[in-house]
Amino acid sequence: MGRPERREASKTISMRCEEKGGRSFPARGAPRLRPAGRPRQRRLWGALALGTLLLLAARPVQAVTYLEQIERLRLINAFLLDYRPGQDPMVPQRKVLDLSLDIIPNPSIDNRVGLKNEPVHPPPVIPRFRLRSISPAGWMLGATASPPVVVQGYAATWLGVEGGLRGALGFLHAELRVFAIAGRVKGPITERDSEDSFAFFNRGGDLRLGVPLGAWRVYGGAGRGKTDTALDIAADGVHIESSNDYDYLLAGAGWASGNWRLTFEQHRTEDFLSHVILAASYRWQ
Repeated sequence: MGRPERREASKTISMRCEEKGGRSFPARGAPRLRPAGRPRQRRLWGALALGTLLLLAARPVQAVTYLEQIERLRLINAFLLDYRPGQDPMVPQRKVLDLSLDIIPNPSIDNRVGLKNEPVHPPPVIPRFRLRSISPAGWMLGATASPPVVVQGYAATWLGVEGGLRGALGFLHAELRVFAIAGRVKGPITERDSEDSFAFFNRGGDLRLGVPLGAWRVYGGAGRGKTDTALDIAADGVHIESSNDYDYLLAGAGWASGNWRLTFEQHRTEDFLSHVILAASYRWQ
């Protein structure tokens, strides 16, 4: 006889829950009936939530609005055209004149902004010639320049200077370097057949530490800079300019044979751009 009364009590509790808008809480004093396996479900949902948070944290920040897209596009172009080291910080034994060709592969980025659906195809690489003079006392002075040569509808001009002081303490070599570069890019930056214009002025400095390992040199460093940019979008008649600070990390490896140097340098700028610099240089000494 006791069992039917218990079923009636459970039915009354369920009816009270339904009357309160479907919220599943029992009446005061009623026994709480916990289904078996709930602790396991909690652990499963907790692990799933943690995994989702980690996945979202690992994803890069996406530019969503029109202004965010323009901001990201301006910064990416300014960082790719920045005057990065592209060389190890080793101190030469005698004065050298170093002529280098930097090759900067263009990473896969979406240049479209707003409702523009036509993809643009910038050149696959950015070439840069640079000249350096390095003394055995560690002083370095360099420059880079580019004439307005049209490649795939783009014309890029820039002028940059750099200066640094290198030193060695035992096997460890270091260089403290400052730089400044200004330039302009014209072409279909945001959509095909457009005459957009992008101007930039970057300046900053970095510190690199490296060690020689026979014919190899390995090094790493960090830098900080400031960029002033201006973007003119021809189709929209929009002119936007801004000033931003930025930080970057770098790691590189080089190989030397006689007067020739080959360098691979990996960069990470802010939290959304990774790119590399490949350099080949010849030294007169």
